[in-house]
Amino acid sequence: MEAEIPSRVSSGLAFLGRGKLNRDGLVPISSLLLMFDRNGALRGGRSMEITVNKVGDMGEITVIGVSGVVDSETVDRFGEAINKVFDEGCYNVILDIEGLTYINTAGLSIIADSFKRATQNKGALKILRAGEPIRELLDVVR
Repeated sequence: MEAEIPSRVSSGLAFLGRGKLNRDGLVPISSLLLMFDRNGALRGGRSMEITVNKVGDMGEITVIGVSGVVDSETVDRFGEAINKVFDEGCYNVILDIEGLTYINTAGLSIIADSFKRATQNKGALKILRAGEPIRELLDVVR
């Protein structure tokens, strides 16, 4: 079953598309990582969870787990969590985004800036367990 998705404006971007309804009656727009309900309204909660764990013998690697939604309501918290790790002097970071269901352009900018900051400080930012839609988006941004 296909559904026409009416135009919507979110974060300054207009969207128009067609797609197949999944079993929940949602149309995934994977290239933009958006979900619409049957009425064409943007769907999604505004929750995000972040965990921060130091690993290694001396805590030289930090794993930041992110799940949920990184959008205009949660992006500041996302950036603050990464910056706090850097401010503590740890520049070897693993960003585990297995549970990430949506990330906006501001969130992508934070990842790009964090990659640069880690590299400039002789560290590395690695992304772990990205789902297919997120991985495709990161490949485009790369």
